[in-house]
Amino acid sequence: MDEQLARRAPLLVVLDAPEATVPVLSEELARAPRRVYAALTREEPMTASASASTGPAPLCATSPRGEEVTDLRVPLLDWLPGPLRRRGLDFLAESEEALARTPRALLPALLTEEDPAPSTSVRFARRLLPGALSEACLAAAVRHLFPAVRNEPGQPAGPARLNCA
Repeated sequence: MDEQLARRAPLLVVLDAPEATVPVLSEELARAPRRVYAALTREEPMTASASASTGPAPLCATSPRGEEVTDLRVPLLDWLPGPLRRRGLDFLAESEEALARTPRALLPALLTEEDPAPSTSVRFARRLLPGALSEACLAAAVRHLFPAVRNEPGQPAGPARLNCA
């Protein structure tokens, strides 16, 4: 991903919901590699992706839900560099406001951030329909959001040139 960002290759980040919580069996958590287990149970950062301004961000935090299952809270977009992560989180907050004031029947399948800088290679979108978006739907979104991708000679258009996260 760092290589993709460094090359300024187009990247569409499709978000779902503000929080991600994953139930994990306690025995699975206990079998995690030592470094991962320490990051999960002590809330120590596992990666250096957190910036000094936001402080260390743990990969996820645990909260017991009985003896057999543990809920892991996974921070959003912690894999992105600080400025992109902030932009993505801002977009998520703005989308929450749009969802609160717009009737569901009037919402699109994919809500996208409005007017990012023209030179940006990263775009954020939020999936609003239940279920997965089809490859054709995402390819159409990519062609619309990154028109320069289809115009580059000798380069395939659509998902072959773009990572969808």
